[in-house]
Amino acid sequence: MNTDSLISAVREACLTDFDTDYDDDAILRLLNESLRDRFTHPLITARAGYWRQKALLSVEAGQPNYRIPYRAVDGIVEMVEIRDSEGSNFRSLVFQTQGRVYRYQGAGTPRVYAIDGDSINIRPTPSSSGATLRVTYFVTPPTLVAAQPDDVEPFGINNTPGYVNSVDTSTYEITLAALPTVETEAGPPVVNAGDLYAGCAIDIIRPNGTFELSLVQTLVDTVVGTVITVPVGTDLSRVQEGDRVRQAGTSDWPQLPLGLHQALVDYTVAVILIQKGDVERAKYFAQKADNAVDRVVDVMVPRAKAQPPSITPRFSFLRRGNRRY
Repeated sequence: MNTDSLISAVREACLTDFDTDYDDDAILRLLNESLRDRFTHPLITARAGYWRQKALLSVEAGQPNYRIPYRAVDGIVEMVEIRDSEGSNFRSLVFQTQGRVYRYQGAGTPRVYAIDGDSINIRPTPSSSGATLRVTYFVTPPTLVAAQPDDVEPFGINNTPGYVNSVDTSTYEITLAALPTVETEAGPPVVNAGDLYAGCAIDIIRPNGTFELSLVQTLVDTVVGTVITVPVGTDLSRVQEGDRVRQAGTSDWPQLPLGLHQALVDYTVAVILIQKGDVERAKYFAQKADNAVDRVVDVMVPRAKAQPPSITPRFSFLRRGNRRY
């Protein structure tokens, strides 16, 4: 469901078509609040891979502190790895508390790390440059915004804003069906809408399935026609045809498995009904959303159903019935 569908579903359930207090912007704001408030905890604690992203940080000699990606949910870091030189393998750094990490004094090859506020502190302090940190974190889902115009031609993709037609991982070029609209600054405080431009930060979103991000917070180097280039070294391995390019931090789709889109609608409806004083209906929709979250999280853990199914013998204390001889 994109934001047009979400807003329509909320209106239908709440009967807010003629309520000026709940225009599209107000409903979008409540959808975003619901997305953060209700779904962040279950998706992260399920540890099923949703919202998980990796960031690469260049290591400099004499610099022990590196900023946690600012879009990390509550500054949460799952893993920190280091690659000593280009082409070598990443190895895990061992997490230590603040009190213990300072035992690794002096310069050398980093082996441990600690979280210090919004920074990753690696020790020993790097004695040389050229290494790379790979930080695994949970990304804050993009803010839901008004949907971009969809396909103009029947069944066509030629005019779909931000539709990825092809990806060239050798030249770092991404060919789009059409440029998406983004917010551009024409001189403070004026902000207006225009086509994607060089220097704009983008996300790339999978508009189906899990609605995860294929690329996060990446600057556009050049825009030539409908071909954009991103910085050399950008990992484009997850970007595929059919993904959508959007301004960084914004999306037409909630970053949730499809099975939870209706739950987002239901929870938002509950919030609106509480505000309207309809407590009984609010309880119904809140419980409906909670049941969906519990059900989806229960099914997704574990994600791989690789274990063979257990077979209950026909006659046992686990299976009651009349045995015939």
